Amino acid sequence: MPRPRRWSRSFRRQLLQASLARQARGLTNPLQPTGEVLRAGQEIFKNDCAGCHGEQGKPSLWGTQCFYPRVPQFNDQPPNLTAPQMFVAIKYGIRYSGMGGWNGQISDEKIWQVATFLEHIKSVPPEAQASPTPAQ
Repeated sequence: MPRPRRWSRSFRRQLLQASLARQARGLTNPLQPTGEVLRAGQEIFKNDCAGCHGEQGKPSLWGTQCFYPRVPQFNDQPPNLTAPQMFVAIKYGIRYSGMGGWNGQISDEKIWQVATFLEHIKSVPPEAQASPTPAQ
C-alpha cells in the first residue's frame, strides 16, 4: 500500500490535534511524572501499545506497514500532544484509524500513566526506566 502523501498526513495530523484539543479541554492530568508513574506507564505501553507503536529503537513492522493511515511510531517521534489529549485518544480511540478505545479495558489511572509516560518519553530518567522483561 502506498504511503500517504505529505500534505495528506499534515492535514490529517492538524485535524486530529484540533479535535483532541477540543475534547481534552478542561481535563487535567491527576498524576505527577514521578519515577513510579513513568515506570508504570512505560510497562503498560510495552505490553499493550508497542505492538503497533514500536519500542525504543525498534519500530513496529506491523504498525508501519499494515495500517492506513500508518501508526505513529513513538520511539522515533514522540506524540506532539499533551497528556490530557493522549488520555482522550487512548480512552476513546481515533475514528477512521486503527486506534481503538481502551475505555472499559483498562482503568483511567492506567490510561493516565501511559499518557504521562508518552508526554515524557524522550526525557524519562534512567532510574525511572522499566526493567527489561527477562527472556523466557
